[in-house]
Amino acid sequence: MSEAISIEKIRLLQNFQFEKVLKEDTKNKIITLYGYIENKVALVLLEKTAFDLHCINLQEIPKYIQETRLVQNNDVFHWYLNTFLQSNDLPSLKTTLIWPAAENHIRKYSAQKRRMVQETPEIYLRIVKPFIETQRGPQIQWVKNILNHIAEAERIVLEDSDKVNGFLVLPDLKWDRQTMSALNLMAIVHRNDLASIRDLTLEHLPLLENVRSRVLNDVPKKFPVHKNQLKLFVHYPPSYFHLHVHIMHVDHETGEGSSVGRAILLDDVIERLQSCKLGFAEKTLTYGIGEQHFLFNDLTNATE
Repeated sequence: MSEAISIEKIRLLQNFQFEKVLKEDTKNKIITLYGYIENKVALVLLEKTAFDLHCINLQEIPKYIQETRLVQNNDVFHWYLNTFLQSNDLPSLKTTLIWPAAENHIRKYSAQKRRMVQETPEIYLRIVKPFIETQRGPQIQWVKNILNHIAEAERIVLEDSDKVNGFLVLPDLKWDRQTMSALNLMAIVHRNDLASIRDLTLEHLPLLENVRSRVLNDVPKKFPVHKNQLKLFVHYPPSYFHLHVHIMHVDHETGEGSSVGRAILLDDVIERLQSCKLGFAEKTLTYGIGEQHFLFNDLTNATE
């Protein structure tokens, strides 16, 4: 990225005009802000960064802890509030800007309650599939940009260019690329006819087996992890409708993203296809859905 483009994008963030808080996640220490840039809706996600042990001399940790204030003490326990030394090597925040933000972005990042629904094959064909077809255009242009090396090409860590069974792997932007226990990668398939696991049949076994084999073999060559420290899974429903596989460190606490009712291990997907040639087309899938999702009312009404 050129310096001119970098300066331009930084100025965008500096021009953000705050209006309201969309969501506050105290567990993951993320806050989502709603506002405007140049009269267009913008979302800003502020996230506390993890400690980067590569940049901290643990032998001198007291030097990093500043402005200490005692909160309470009881027997052997002492609680403090501190300011931690900040520098370019130790940033305290990771910021994500979504601009211009569309309605689906606002819904996704808003605080919301969730309900469990059962998506039968009939409900999928009648309600969900028509919705998916509306999400396969501009909503996934950023995915096409990655696959065509128009954007983020420098971040690709692994690629099989085969158009049928190929894919590429790049770090998820949620990962700082330093904390190995939080390793978070994403494998995106090259073929564009697969929106979700609902489209998978026995025909697609070679693709999934290739993803599993190459990831488990090659990712440990790129990062200091063992293959048995990697968990590979898909989401249903996914956050975007172009088939992709999440690759995470087994110790990574991912909250909702890998919870029951959303994450399905890639091994289980492969086993399903091996035992049932129609895959997930005839399977009822139970999952949680947020009240801000476009299909929330239709699905909750259909399954009550």
